[in-house]
Amino acid sequence: MGRIVCFGELLLRLGAPGRELLLQSPQLQVQVGGAEANVAVSLSRFGHDVAMVSTVAGNALGAHALAELRRHGVDTRSVREDADGRMGLYFLTTGAVQRASEVVYDRADSAFANSTAADYDWPALLQGAQWLHLSGVSPALGPDVAQATLAAARAARALGVRVSFDGNFRPKLWQRWGGDAQAILHELFAQADIVFADYRDIEVILGQRFEQADVVARVEAAAAAAFEAFPQLQWLACTQRQTLSVDHHALGALLLGRDGTRAQAPVRQLQGIVDRIGGGDAFAAGILHGILSAFDADATVRFGLAAGGLKHSIPGDFNPVSEADVSDSMSGADPRVRAVLKLAPVIPVFTPDDIDDAVQVAQALFRGGLPVIEVTLRTPRALEAIKAMVDAVPDAVIGAGTVLDAAQMQAVKQAGGRFAVSPGATPRLYAAARDADLPYLPGVATGSELIVGLEHGLDTFKFFPAVQAGGAAMLSAWHGPFGDVRFCPTGGISAQTASQFLHLPNVLCVGGSWLTTVALMQTRDWDSVERLAREAAVLAS
Repeated sequence: MGRIVCFGELLLRLGAPGRELLLQSPQLQVQVGGAEANVAVSLSRFGHDVAMVSTVAGNALGAHALAELRRHGVDTRSVREDADGRMGLYFLTTGAVQRASEVVYDRADSAFANSTAADYDWPALLQGAQWLHLSGVSPALGPDVAQATLAAARAARALGVRVSFDGNFRPKLWQRWGGDAQAILHELFAQADIVFADYRDIEVILGQRFEQADVVARVEAAAAAAFEAFPQLQWLACTQRQTLSVDHHALGALLLGRDGTRAQAPVRQLQGIVDRIGGGDAFAAGILHGILSAFDADATVRFGLAAGGLKHSIPGDFNPVSEADVSDSMSGADPRVRAVLKLAPVIPVFTPDDIDDAVQVAQALFRGGLPVIEVTLRTPRALEAIKAMVDAVPDAVIGAGTVLDAAQMQAVKQAGGRFAVSPGATPRLYAAARDADLPYLPGVATGSELIVGLEHGLDTFKFFPAVQAGGAAMLSAWHGPFGDVRFCPTGGISAQTASQFLHLPNVLCVGGSWLTTVALMQTRDWDSVERLAREAAVLAS
């Protein structure tokens, strides 16, 4: 992989200890930060070759800032030192309860803000680079550094270096010097391969409004407009944040591609937030890491959101975590669940009374092309039936439904069951599935139940009872806010109505009992069971 070059200002952050007011304490804690530097540190910690380009004060403060970057593996040889310059500063008061955090900037006429395009030899600085990362903060600092930022983007494009641009629209900074934010940001967007921006940034740049009722719909409309306006642009990524309190935010993320790719990460509940500053930069670094590592879109946006979420637990601007740290903090969704659900469009739901009949059912369904079978724990011999079916048809994937407690979860595991399904879920059931190491499909019927499941790290659910809980219309409505979640609707579905669900983008398969009705069991009509299985096996085609 080639080098990543980040261009922007290094700042010193002076913060009151803990939750004290800025001037309440005689002590201030000093840390190094800056939007582009934050991205540089994250990417370096993820294992990339990263260089910082900037200008700092040629004194002990500037030397300290550079030493901090080097401590995290960032190459600082391309950072200029201005003997007469000063470091940009910002002062932080961390919020608590009803009081929001407050930032006061003191960065006017800093060494970086006063640097000019002539100070940076971009063909030399970009030699061997694969990406250049910029943000909208740098050009907002003044006319000279605005031209320097534009020169960087133009040089990168001319040299075939891909450009990453974080919109970071800061109206107060632009107003201070009367800069034409729309024109300058428009050109930077035009040079970019990926932008980190939401619909409000694009409203500023394109001068048009996006007034869809849903925030995600606004972002999608804005992205479509941006892809049309900027032919070079390939990707747009952003987070969606809901602030529930100072230390509790709900954070989601969206990644959209010019080719129609759409990936949405499930919302993460961030409770007990330590420091949110730098969260957006950590997200951007995570997305870039995913792209550089050839992750697919879903994995990329999940990694980005996990990186951004993890930053909220760490004081300071930087997110000094490794790729493994981020991966460990991700949803933890068991990939085996989706792997099972993708084996066939229909999972027969079977309630056994007789062990021999259960074996016949398993064989007939398997011959008919349905290898996954859910055996409900509604009869005394259900666990015994699971074991017999597993022994008789070892290539089938036999699991248990109506799992209601931890003891049943362990019993299913001991019987040879390959997965567990429940009509609802509790924290104890989630924990029991983890302890048993069983792929687990919990039932949900409401958005609240779904969010609880997401908080427990799952991304795939049984929608139950499907017809009574709103049917295909409900699942279609859920696809907007829960775009990355997948379902197996079960309950009230028949061979005639299954296709209504299977054609939805968030449905992997359906569960149904029409293949093993009471009448078929009473007559032991295994040929009809096999025929129904063959018909069901092609429902999604």
